[in-house]
Amino acid sequence: MKSHRATERSGSDRKSLPRYTARWVPRTAYGVVLILAVILGRSIALSAIHSRELRRPFPLHFSSDTLDAGAVPLGKPAHFEFRFANSTNRPVHILQVVSSCGCVNAEADKAEVRPGESGAVRADLSPTVGEVSKALRVLLREHPRPQILKLQARFTNGVIAEESTVDLGTTRQGGLVERVLKLRVEPRVRALPITAISHQGVVRAEPTTLPGGGRGLRLTVPASATRGRMGALQDAVSVYLGEPGSASPPLTLGVSLRVDSSVDLVPAQVSFGFRHTGAVTETVAIRGRQNFRIAGMTSSDGRVVARWTAASDTEASVAIVARSPRPATVSAYVTVVLADGETHLLPVTVRFLGDEEWRRWRAAGG
Repeated sequence: MKSHRATERSGSDRKSLPRYTARWVPRTAYGVVLILAVILGRSIALSAIHSRELRRPFPLHFSSDTLDAGAVPLGKPAHFEFRFANSTNRPVHILQVVSSCGCVNAEADKAEVRPGESGAVRADLSPTVGEVSKALRVLLREHPRPQILKLQARFTNGVIAEESTVDLGTTRQGGLVERVLKLRVEPRVRALPITAISHQGVVRAEPTTLPGGGRGLRLTVPASATRGRMGALQDAVSVYLGEPGSASPPLTLGVSLRVDSSVDLVPAQVSFGFRHTGAVTETVAIRGRQNFRIAGMTSSDGRVVARWTAASDTEASVAIVARSPRPATVSAYVTVVLADGETHLLPVTVRFLGDEEWRRWRAAGG
């Protein structure tokens, strides 16, 4: 009988376990939900507080958040002073003044600003060339958002050009380009002579006097610099006050020019294939945007010969003759020389194919 009652108690204990677990699981779930609700509510509250802090006015009132030092002599730093005042009834602590560039050294004249007190953020911009714009961030302990201060300066040796980068436009091969650039010379250095030197030798730069007594710089690209050239040409000109190598650093101007063509090669390259070997001929048309005359043609490979026939003043026909005694690929450049010195390169590729190669080449759309 004892054994039977013990078995019943044991069975009773096993039956009570699911009921205990069923009561414990909902309580645990309710606890997790409660904890998540508390965390979410706290996050929303902190976000609202942070948003309200961001909208709060900056505790320090700056008389100006942008300063321009104007024209600064080359070789000397530009100095800036941003004045501020504490317009609140509590002390304000400046943690740091951060610059957007290592070329700016900035700091506040005091770390703690009491109510009603004034101070300044002073910055020195290292000397460079041309126009410079930088930014400072003033960080406070009492405010999450920094105050942005902007500073700018124009470093010059006393000569200011109307353009720091000069675009001379477009010319054709063998064309002459000339332009006069207006210069403004500050009174402190007006008596000094101006000297200009080209970096690449593409542009000739000469000081000149403008009508009315002003000073200018004549930029000239001679025909020899554009003859046989295509595309963009780049150069730079250094303008000195006094002789080159003097203590005054130069003002450097960028100069660009695009050399275009007076004719079009149609097509711009020649590529064809033949099933046999020996000599083959392909004809190319040259059309001009204006009247032109071909003076000669040369090939970079003796297996390719070019001959031309003038159809009109603005069009010519060029016959490309290629030779190969066996299957091979012949590649060459045909140089077309016009009477005015303009040159054009015509890439030529000729494939001499065997029977099997011919079938594969034709199947590929050749």
